[in-house]
Amino acid sequence: MRCSWDVDGRTWRLAMELHPEDPVTGPGQGTMQVSLLARDARVQLPLAIDEPHPDLVALATLVIVRPWVLRRLVMDRGITGDFADLVERIMGIEVTPIDDSLQPREPGDTPVLGYSAGFDSAASSLLLPDGIPHIHHLRYPHPRVPDRSSWRVDGIRHLVDQAGLRGRQTQVVVADFEHLCHPYPTLPSWFAVAVGCLLLADHNDAGAIALGGTFETFYMDMARSWTGGPPVGAGIDPLPAAVGLPIQRPVMGITEVGTMRIVLESDLADISRSCVLGTFDKACGVCSKCIRKDLLAAAIRGHLPAHLENLSDDAPGWVAIRDAKQPIYMQAQLEYSLARLDVRGLPLEDLFNRLSPEAAETDWMERAYHPALERGMSQRFASGVESRIQAELDWMSQDDIAAAKSWVRPRP
Repeated sequence: MRCSWDVDGRTWRLAMELHPEDPVTGPGQGTMQVSLLARDARVQLPLAIDEPHPDLVALATLVIVRPWVLRRLVMDRGITGDFADLVERIMGIEVTPIDDSLQPREPGDTPVLGYSAGFDSAASSLLLPDGIPHIHHLRYPHPRVPDRSSWRVDGIRHLVDQAGLRGRQTQVVVADFEHLCHPYPTLPSWFAVAVGCLLLADHNDAGAIALGGTFETFYMDMARSWTGGPPVGAGIDPLPAAVGLPIQRPVMGITEVGTMRIVLESDLADISRSCVLGTFDKACGVCSKCIRKDLLAAAIRGHLPAHLENLSDDAPGWVAIRDAKQPIYMQAQLEYSLARLDVRGLPLEDLFNRLSPEAAETDWMERAYHPALERGMSQRFASGVESRIQAELDWMSQDDIAAAKSWVRPRP
């Protein structure tokens, strides 16, 4: 594939020219096979910037076009040989041309946060240093692809703007490359949401990219059982590190129970929303994510909201959770919540009876896993995050850690 960027002010347009051997269907996010529906994409930055380091642009390109490149990617600017070697080792792609006079990009001094306005992302914001850029990836329809989205990106954008009014330095990046993929919705690669972070890195003096993945997504199989997480430096992680942007995971040692507790006590509580469905003003309340997150909030606050008391038999998220075989996706959170709520006589009682949750078995989820700091945070940023976590949550004891590591559902 040959790729080139046309920059017009704050709008970046990517053109792709496939080589004869390049596939039009290839492995995208989560290795799902995705087809290419158009051969151009647009990324609109919040402001016009000087052209970033070429390695940054090359990585931004790679995470957009990865499924449809078989072996070679030709860029319109030369990149460093070290970065090209790393891409070939990790992705199996030869990137050219090489500029032997180009020096690698050095890390800046500021971590930037990929900010979705969800609860885990909001918790990351509260744990990271004040005043850092919060970069929001806003999905937008492609002009030559039918719009298949039912997501309320306008409602989420409004929450991001509200966070800006409350003192966060928000930067919204608009992109349409998700609509290149069939089936929809999916991304060409999971790290594609960081395209704006990459292109804005030099402008922001960025020295790291922070993301919001929690304990259940890193150390567990989505709260079904303990896995211990992937090896350090696995996957794509070495590539952003090579362009001076090592990935930071400030809530990697915190469960969704912990991130919810942190956010509910903050100024972001009423402007955090993990659901992308519903209306402009509010989440749908009936998808599986809404039910899970709302149950967590209810358990922490001590009372059920009306919409959870009156779940209809055909609410899609409720059907998905109620009828799922164990282990259920994010089952640990469901057990935590149900063990602390009175659901007698409600539709939720059926799930309570199936799971038989016990509060003592899920107490560990209220505390933070300290070893995650060393694994998920660079030393230069870890101490500040550590002190903020400690102000909000207790650390897991050895008994807590043993309980987390022995968690498996269904019970043996």
